[in-house]
Amino acid sequence: MIGVTAIFYTFSCVILFATIWIPATNTKSDIWRLIFYRGDDVVNTTYLPWGNLVYYLCMNIIGHWYVNVSNLNFYRKNICKTNSNRWLDFLLLPLFAPILFILSSIIVLRADTDIASTGDDDYRYPWWNCFMFNAFAWQIAYFIGLQFTHFDKGPMVHFVLTPDKIKKWPKILFVISGVILILALAILGYMIYAYWISGMFFYYLAWCFIIMAIFGLITCCVRKTHKVHMHHYTVGMIVILTIGYQSIPAAIVHAFCNGMMIEGGSRWGYDPVWIRKHPQENKEE
Repeated sequence: MIGVTAIFYTFSCVILFATIWIPATNTKSDIWRLIFYRGDDVVNTTYLPWGNLVYYLCMNIIGHWYVNVSNLNFYRKNICKTNSNRWLDFLLLPLFAPILFILSSIIVLRADTDIASTGDDDYRYPWWNCFMFNAFAWQIAYFIGLQFTHFDKGPMVHFVLTPDKIKKWPKILFVISGVILILALAILGYMIYAYWISGMFFYYLAWCFIIMAIFGLITCCVRKTHKVHMHHYTVGMIVILTIGYQSIPAAIVHAFCNGMMIEGGSRWGYDPVWIRKHPQENKEE
């Protein structure tokens, strides 16, 4: 597994290096700049970084292949197949990637033009700065997220968040859940701070309410015929949608959740969140 990971990581670095040289497009739009503005020294630009879009799309595809080759030991004999279908889940990646890029990754990943509108000199980051940030702050965490398969081992097999299951947890699971809770609160606190200093706190607060409202509305509308099943690809995707800041901590969290999303999609498939109830379940209610 280590050898395969090294090969995939090196190949990803080659893709990153190649895409750095793809020129960005200057939209010359102040509206564009304001939408993605996160501070004069963070993101302040009118450019659309095509290179990062191509890199992000490639990384989602590479991650999908990696899970089949490394995590699943290529037992499917197909780098695109998932547990649900042969091709459909893989073909969804070119649809997901541009949407997630515009809503989040365009800010998280570093491009040379990210602070081009700060000052009067149309500043450019050196290419090596962008390469180092994306390859180490983002890409390493992404490959760690792709290992989500291996977290479902040992006591973690019993890590099920339902009241009857929690009562049967071994002590180690309470320790693990405490660590996860502390880490989640630390990340939440950091992102609140980042959004506050960038002037985006209330915008992202509203965005989170919109996401929850949409989820709640759909759940309410189909509650009589469907039940909710939160796949870990769904959790990863939701977290990605709430991260829109460029820093090493934000990149690490974003990348890990992106890897977790791709791992879930590649291993199991992008199955529905709202699952139709069996007739017996409807009778019991």
